[in-house]
Amino acid sequence: MLNILISPRRILCVLDDWDESKHPRKENGQFGEGSGSDKVEKSSKGYKIRNRERKEVSLSKDEYAKVMHELNTNLPKELKNMKVFNRSIRNYTYKVKNNGFNNYKIIGKSK
Repeated sequence: MLNILISPRRILCVLDDWDESKHPRKENGQFGEGSGSDKVEKSSKGYKIRNRERKEVSLSKDEYAKVMHELNTNLPKELKNMKVFNRSIRNYTYKVKNNGFNNYKIIGKSK
């Protein structure tokens, strides 16, 4: 059974039934190898996720064309050298991943 505790402003936590048989453990009590989708590599500072790409925001063709035109023609020099930046265009602020001229990914959009 799924139980959700809700406050007037937000969900606090989700409590669902735990079936130990679906989560086998090794002899030492730790969980076994999972089927996680992110690849992990060991670094000198511990573990880190690699090959993690940001999802692109879906825009209509017209909106995409207007945003790309604005970025290609009116981008200030200080933003051209930044990997990720925010740019206000019309009524929205777009979070942009910069891969070079005319090679931008829109990774966020807010009003």
